[in-house]
Amino acid sequence: MTQAEPRTFQARELHEALALVRRELGPEAMILETRRIPGRALGLLGGSFVQVTAAGPEFGAVTPPSKPARATSGPNPSKPTSSRQESGTDRYEPLAAAIRRRPAANVRAHAPTSKAGLSRFARLRRQLLANMVPREICERWLSSVAHRATGRSPAAQRHALREVICEALGDPVPLVWPGTRVAVFVGPSGAGKSTTIAKLATRAVLLEGRRAAVVTLDDERPGGVAVVSAYARALEIPCVSVRWAGTLARALRSLRDRDLVFLDTCGLRPHDDGAVVELGQILAQAGEPTTRHLCVTASTRQQELDRLLAACAPLALDAALPTKLDEAVAIGTVFTAPAEHDLCFSFVTTGPNVPDDIAPAHATTLANALIGEEAE
Repeated sequence: MTQAEPRTFQARELHEALALVRRELGPEAMILETRRIPGRALGLLGGSFVQVTAAGPEFGAVTPPSKPARATSGPNPSKPTSSRQESGTDRYEPLAAAIRRRPAANVRAHAPTSKAGLSRFARLRRQLLANMVPREICERWLSSVAHRATGRSPAAQRHALREVICEALGDPVPLVWPGTRVAVFVGPSGAGKSTTIAKLATRAVLLEGRRAAVVTLDDERPGGVAVVSAYARALEIPCVSVRWAGTLARALRSLRDRDLVFLDTCGLRPHDDGAVVELGQILAQAGEPTTRHLCVTASTRQQELDRLLAACAPLALDAALPTKLDEAVAIGTVFTAPAEHDLCFSFVTTGPNVPDDIAPAHATTLANALIGEEAE
């Protein structure tokens, strides 16, 4: 088999499969298709694998990827509770620049432009699939592009795709809805809930002058409690631990002089229905409305994300909050939340630094992270 003929590579994770492609076919190899296959397909039980179809640079004419334009300005640093914002105080690092640092920034979907039989949107399709966007969502987006970009140039098609993605994502959900003051953070252990709270609380207190407090339900993970407790002490704000059902309302009443309360929760296990039900019961006893954010790592696998979203349905979540975008090789899986579960994004995190590596989940920035920025 020559390098001009397509080959398939299989690995547990996308970055491992891409490493095999680069080793066997060179750094200029073209990614033709990326998909997940069940472990049984490889004679194994359980789990899934990534299968990448690729070919060497001799496979058709290759159009090199254009250099992404540098962002001239960051996302609008508007604060969810804008009535309290002071000009120039609530600033976020431009998210596009932070996302460029993730490993996926060096993975390009090289598309053969003269290979007969490829569909009009083959390049966009390969790029979306390589970024682990589920095929159903990919085809839905491209179908919308077809109605907007019929007979138009590749650049216009990419612009149309960006518009479709932005419309699908909508505006970011605020930290707290108007009329509420309690922001709840739920999600699996290791998703970064406590660090996310530390970032947002630091910004709220030091940059916005909010009277904040922290309440933690997390009595099973001492490390998480230690993180939020340490930042609460440093910020000189109250940190109340709630260890028993029925005491949340009492804790919130003790903090009635605070206009913003961050509520940390125990790490969820999607297969533990009892824990989800118990958390829902505790939140129902808060005695006041809350805004609920689901923290989930951007590298979460499709099956795991679907299971998590289904398990958390009883919690009446308000938003998804993708974390650790800097560690994700492909971020397309998280787009399942708004596309399939009608769950908009609120914030995204791009690193461990407090309070810098966080920003509102503006649709344009996330679309650019997924398909690349438009050239100047």
